[in-house]
Amino acid sequence: MKTVYAIIFFLLMQPAAILHCRQVDSTAVMSGIQGADMTLYAIWTKNKDFEKEKAIDCAELFLSRIDTSAHNIYLAHMYDYVSQWYEFEECLFSKAISYREGSLRQYTAIGDTHSQAMSESILGRLYYKKGLYHKALEYTYSAMELFTKTGSQKDIMDCNMMLGAIYKICNDIEKSDKCYQEYALLAEKLNDSLGMAKNINNMAALSFNTGDTARAIRLLLQAIDYSENVADTEELCTIYLNTALTYIHMGLYEKAESCLERARPLSNGIYEKGCWYAVYGQLYYNKDEKAKAISYFNKAIEEYGKGEFDRRISQLYEILNYLYQSSGDTINAYACLQKMYDYWTPESNNEIMLELFRAREEIAINSKDMLLKKEKDRRKTTILASVSCTIILILSIALVMKKKTYEIKNREVAVKNQQRLTEERKMYYLRMDNIINKATHDLLKICQGIKNGKTREDIMAVCTELSESNNKDNMEDMGNFMYEFDNDFYRKLKKQYPSLTVNESRICVLLNKNLSTKEISEITRQSPESINLARYRLRKKLGLTGKGMTIQDFLNNFN
Repeated sequence: MKTVYAIIFFLLMQPAAILHCRQVDSTAVMSGIQGADMTLYAIWTKNKDFEKEKAIDCAELFLSRIDTSAHNIYLAHMYDYVSQWYEFEECLFSKAISYREGSLRQYTAIGDTHSQAMSESILGRLYYKKGLYHKALEYTYSAMELFTKTGSQKDIMDCNMMLGAIYKICNDIEKSDKCYQEYALLAEKLNDSLGMAKNINNMAALSFNTGDTARAIRLLLQAIDYSENVADTEELCTIYLNTALTYIHMGLYEKAESCLERARPLSNGIYEKGCWYAVYGQLYYNKDEKAKAISYFNKAIEEYGKGEFDRRISQLYEILNYLYQSSGDTINAYACLQKMYDYWTPESNNEIMLELFRAREEIAINSKDMLLKKEKDRRKTTILASVSCTIILILSIALVMKKKTYEIKNREVAVKNQQRLTEERKMYYLRMDNIINKATHDLLKICQGIKNGKTREDIMAVCTELSESNNKDNMEDMGNFMYEFDNDFYRKLKKQYPSLTVNESRICVLLNKNLSTKEISEITRQSPESINLARYRLRKKLGLTGKGMTIQDFLNNFN
């Protein structure tokens, strides 16, 4: 039982031990950075999950002091933390962008492709919130390319959502619809309920822009059901506000107010509260209750003023200017007009933004086309290289096979030649035996009829000599030169002079060994006169008659 408790205690302690090791590792890494204040880092680490404002102050101070050339994963996480705070808690998108670009530099330097893509995707979202749609397009396209390489379907889906929103606000409805369709397909493939809810909300917004308010309402109610099931309060708040705006446009003010009341408890952030007040102001504006409309629009401006929503604030002051003018309040109308221009920036000029967006889109499309062309060229090169390698391989195999076939044929010819020469040698030995035996037999018969003793002794001596000459040693003398008929010399000679007889070829082989006429005579059992006659005929056949070259010198050319 004690062993069981010990194991359970060990397992419970493991996460804490691992966390401690990681903490020690991060501290060791961060302390090696020039300018790193480890006291600030320790305070940030301790408070980042609880006292976030205190943690943010320490993180910003820490990052401002370190060597800008330092790169590691812990620095990237700190940049992410600060960027996320400014985006969602403070809605200060310029600062969020600055820190997010810092994390992007870190992830790029350490080679973390997925985190690099995530940072680019978030920068696309931040620039969209800032109203810099050309920059949003640039970063979102770049992120999508990286996500495509890593195969992250969920993140590709989110990029399609962002692109759809960018194209929609820049009045390219066709491309926006295409991006939303891609988003819907991926959401369905991944069985992402929240993704499907967002897609329905987007489709409703497109229907509203094209004037089909009835379809927009149907889709929004469907999106509300999806969002309530997944309990995403932020998305549900957005859908309620969109539904309220659609009802306002249709003149169904009670239903619009009902949606706004449902959205009230869900409007927790700066952006959500600002939107809630702005939609309520629009409700009273449409109902021609100017005083209430002015009140709610001012409250919306107050909320938006807590963050970076200059474009929205400028638009609201423009509406307030009109309301004050129509009410005869020229002083406040002028004040709103002045504030409208105070908040005006080049970014808030829609025409300028659209022009920048179109230019950036054209660059992105051209870049995409170039990438596609490079990919096609790469594939062509790969195919050509593969085909070339295959052809070379086939040719190499064919050459090897041809060489082997040639060698096999040569071996077969050599074997046949050897067999033929062996048979000729056997026949030669047999003939020589027969000739010698017959000559000996005939001489012995003659010897029987001769009375003269001296003559008989001479004949018997000849018979003895013939018998002795027909022994194995003399036969082997001839055999020693038989292998010479199966070499390069013999083949070259026969190739150039195919009309040579077997006897002439044999004499050429023996002459090539620098044997004298007498030696050849003894080996071939022919008289020296026969050998000389054969040599004379051979010189004539070889075209050496009248030339000062010996047969041996001539035959050396074939060695």
